[in-house]
Amino acid sequence: MTFNPRRRLRGFLMIFRNLLLSVVLFALCGCASKAPSFQYYVLHQPESLAATPATPNQSVILNSLQLPDYLKQRGLVMQTSATQLHFSTLHLWAEPLDNGMTQALRNSLMENSGVLIAPLDMAELSSATRITVLVEDFVATHNGEVVLKGQYWLTYPSKSPQVFLFDFRLPLTQDGFSHAVEQMRKLVDTLGQDIARHLSEQ
Repeated sequence: MTFNPRRRLRGFLMIFRNLLLSVVLFALCGCASKAPSFQYYVLHQPESLAATPATPNQSVILNSLQLPDYLKQRGLVMQTSATQLHFSTLHLWAEPLDNGMTQALRNSLMENSGVLIAPLDMAELSSATRITVLVEDFVATHNGEVVLKGQYWLTYPSKSPQVFLFDFRLPLTQDGFSHAVEQMRKLVDTLGQDIARHLSEQ
């Protein structure tokens, strides 16, 4: 049998190619398994039973709900020091935060106090009390708590407007963004109860 160096070299190259291909495929599979997994959150509770009664106790209009610039993006925010914020690239709001907060506030007012937030353009409610909310901070902090801070105005049809400051806090007793969002929901509910209390005093 004649020794053929070319055939032997060809066989060696084929084995090397197959081995290299296997290594590349293994690496690609490893990269695919480590691809980042995005997590999406909603501030309001979709399962909330926010049924509108035939005659609500009171109808009001939400003029606006304003957020600071650092909350006008989809990534959840965590305060990591007295001067620094961390914006998550994997944990995201499923909707703009001002939309979610408006929905959560609407549910809170209706479920707890029978107060209906009516659409802004309802002409028949031109004499309704109007609410303007300015959020200054809404964030999980490095001190282990969630903070909701700001002010809101109640503009009445027949008397001078009133402004109320709020600073609500809840502790973080678990790690992770899911728990932080749960505490944030509770803070919005607390804000709704505070607004309802002042509305009942007018």
